[in-house]
Amino acid sequence: FQGQHIYTPLQGVAVHINAFNFPVWGMLEKLAPALLAGVPAIVKPASATAWLAEAAFRVMIEAGALPPGAVQL
Repeated sequence: FQGQHIYTPLQGVAVHINAFNFPVWGMLEKLAPALLAGVPAIVKPASATAWLAEAAFRVMIEAGALPPGAVQL
């Protein structure tokens, strides 16, 4: 197998809409490839479990693991 990488500017944003039964795992599963690709992400949790997704999001922000503006809830 052979591949070729071409430098292209990344434009846009990844928008993730999550199911109610995976408020944290679903968010992180979709967030990881977007951040590895260098694309900022917007996460929209389900209304029923938004409180849990917000709590997990707060822990990620307080940990300082992500650059400012990389992800929005």
